[in-house]
Amino acid sequence: MNDLIIPDAPGLILGDKAPSMVSKPSTPRAFSASLMTLAEGGAVEVSPYWLSNKPNYTYKDFITEKFPFLQTLTFSVATYKEKNTFGFAPGLRVQLLRLYSERSRENLQKKAADLVSLLSQGTTINLDSINKANEALDEASQQGLLVVEFAAAVLGKSTEGYLKDLDFNKSGTWLNIKWQPAKFPVGLVGLARYSWKNNTSSQDSSALDFGAGLKFTKAKWDLSAEYVNRRETGGKHYERLAFAVNYAISENIVLTGSVGKDISGVNNIISLLGFKVGLSRNEAKDK
Repeated sequence: MNDLIIPDAPGLILGDKAPSMVSKPSTPRAFSASLMTLAEGGAVEVSPYWLSNKPNYTYKDFITEKFPFLQTLTFSVATYKEKNTFGFAPGLRVQLLRLYSERSRENLQKKAADLVSLLSQGTTINLDSINKANEALDEASQQGLLVVEFAAAVLGKSTEGYLKDLDFNKSGTWLNIKWQPAKFPVGLVGLARYSWKNNTSSQDSSALDFGAGLKFTKAKWDLSAEYVNRRETGGKHYERLAFAVNYAISENIVLTGSVGKDISGVNNIISLLGFKVGLSRNEAKDK
């Protein structure tokens, strides 16, 4: 049920601390954690729906559900350090729409049935065949797919390092859109975000971000290139160009990093490295 790659928490994205600003919508873990640049910061994210077992939720339910609000709703908290400033950012994300093409749904159901058949052979189970069938199902689940995801976060900062001294001075809402054509290795991801500074009316108090990215996923690798253009209300605009890589060391441990040019005008070289960890044992049944 879970995508291999764990998404970045909305709070890290709002604080410009995530490896990627143009995120690919993903099926959430029950619980996940990110540790970025080791001493710099990290995040924890929880999906309430998957904290308990769902024995009646089937794989067919997963691929036919068009509005998976409950199944994809997650809450997160991100923290980071920047010079003498402590950042704290709660956030949420949820998929508003998930559509498989009819051909993709039929292909997924066939591959799921093939996997169940292999698992039902009793003492004659062939592990190599099962692994190949499972990989084929995972790969097919990313084809012929359109996903629209909503995310939001609020960012608080403190120079003292205490929660009680936080000044929540920035908020943001955005949409992540993923389109993965069938039988094509590269997917297109889009971003539309509006962010604003709280309790101020300065010329740079709000900004619009528009971005696009190309995503290539194969086996344990997820590679991306992205471009983001930010326009502030005062007329200034900034650009970001970055390349990111995710590598799944195991099913629930992902090594992530990115390099490139960031939004800010100074110290704008992106160089991030970290880990993401997902904890979830819940699985869907095929019926």
